[in-house]
Amino acid sequence: MKKLLLLAVPMMLGIVSCGTSTPTSSAPKSNDAAGSSAAAPVSEDSQAEAKAAKLTQGFSSPAQFAYMNARPQYNYYTTTFVFETLDLFDDNTYQFNVISMTFSGVVLPEEGSDGSGNERENSVVRYYGTYTSAEDELDPEILSVSLADPSRIVAFSDAAAFYDTANWTDAMSKAAGSHIEYDENYQQHLVEGEKSAADYLKENAFAAMDIEAVPSQGKIDFVAPVVPEGGNAKAKLSTEKDGLVNGFSSAGQFAYMNHRPQYNYYTTTFAMQTLETYEDGSYALNLYTSTFSGVVLPEEGSDGTGNERENSQFTSFGTYTSAEDELDPEILAVSLSESKRLVVRNDAAAFYDTDNWTAAMSKAAGSHIEYDENYQQHLVEGEKTAAEYLSENKLPAVEAEAVPTQGKLDFIVFAD
Repeated sequence: MKKLLLLAVPMMLGIVSCGTSTPTSSAPKSNDAAGSSAAAPVSEDSQAEAKAAKLTQGFSSPAQFAYMNARPQYNYYTTTFVFETLDLFDDNTYQFNVISMTFSGVVLPEEGSDGSGNERENSVVRYYGTYTSAEDELDPEILSVSLADPSRIVAFSDAAAFYDTANWTDAMSKAAGSHIEYDENYQQHLVEGEKSAADYLKENAFAAMDIEAVPSQGKIDFVAPVVPEGGNAKAKLSTEKDGLVNGFSSAGQFAYMNHRPQYNYYTTTFAMQTLETYEDGSYALNLYTSTFSGVVLPEEGSDGTGNERENSQFTSFGTYTSAEDELDPEILAVSLSESKRLVVRNDAAAFYDTDNWTAAMSKAAGSHIEYDENYQQHLVEGEKTAAEYLSENKLPAVEAEAVPTQGKLDFIVFAD
């Protein structure tokens, strides 16, 4: 029986990563995103390993909604939102992300916007490998993309450590190889073990698959990649690195906006962040958001419903410095510079990359919708440069707190 990654993602606490020759879209390699004078020096070996592949296209999928209701036996129910993003590079390599956010006890009141929810677990599972693509024979707007078996998996989870098989450590080996068992009194006990990066890759890599994409809209179909029964023996561990030193993920954030009774409309938005730091003193901060309207969570049964509205992965690149907290050496105080590059993938809009700006991006960013006297929508076309887009949307310099031993990041709040 094959296991569906859509269902397994919230529980994949031990996923790892294997290196490829691809620098990720999260690893800034342009001059704009290079390390500053305060950054750690880059060794000749790491410079040779870091191949400056160009990001050519980014995509985001619609989200999938799952509701699990344990009532009335237990006073417990969860909602999970999953969507996917795909980055393609000019050296025919890919980065495929599965983003999952799970909350319990979500309450959406009929009046007011004081909704609430308990964050349970968030994860980003990132796969790397090679791809081929071709225009669809029946519709040239559609790009058929074939993803080969992954050769690297990076995982972030706010309920577990950070894993990267390209930079596998003893701590990752122990965490991946250990598991929980229950004794006759139903007490939990940790059974320690070890696991290699290659073994973990084979156990968790999906089988080669095809995805349909629409480059003009930055959209991909949602796919639920599967791991072959017994693992993926075709997944071969790559050893090339991109200078990734550490990865952190935040707890999830929940927002509720209720327009009733004036309008029969309300939305729920779920968000999380991941932060990657690199040996050249650069960082990549990702903000993932998923918005649904009309979420209904029945008291009986698990037939919850929701209307997917918009999903996005917003990536800010810059430089950083860090130091141990003076009061708690377990905490790493990280200073992030303002954005030097932005990459945005949104299933309701085009793809943007300020380092690889195109005429299509300029038009999409510079155009807007206006309403006439009859409340009819009209597109007002315009243009915008990459510098203008960056200036309008960049994140300011900010301080962040992380816990390297747990791969955790405090959710960063940016002032208006």
